[in-house]
Amino acid sequence: MSIQKQVRTGAVVLSIALGVFVVYVTLGAQAQSAAPRYLYDPGWPKPLPNKWKMGGITGLAVAPNDDTIWAYDRPNDLTNIELEAELNPPIADCCTLPPSMLHFDARHGHRQQRVRVPGPEHSP
Repeated sequence: MSIQKQVRTGAVVLSIALGVFVVYVTLGAQAQSAAPRYLYDPGWPKPLPNKWKMGGITGLAVAPNDDTIWAYDRPNDLTNIELEAELNPPIADCCTLPPSMLHFDARHGHRQQRVRVPGPEHSP
């Protein structure tokens, strides 16, 4: 192979590699800007009332109109040793079962006092 042919081949390979690199960097930057970024906030949610302890969270929804978060909790995931404040008499200061559906203020993490259920059988 002549030197001119080697130089041309090298230039073609380098051009292809540079093109692939530019496409890769461009697509990577677009993908990063499209994904939302979340930060951990150790103070969110605020401590729950009534010695409640949450089980596994199986559902989470953000309401876009009123800036609140709904969390579907699985309180039955908690073991008896975690619920010693429910015993009669209680043998520990913590914990009791919360309601299955919890409603939070998205900005500050305060639990909303009432869960509004639409329909004829509205319960506060």
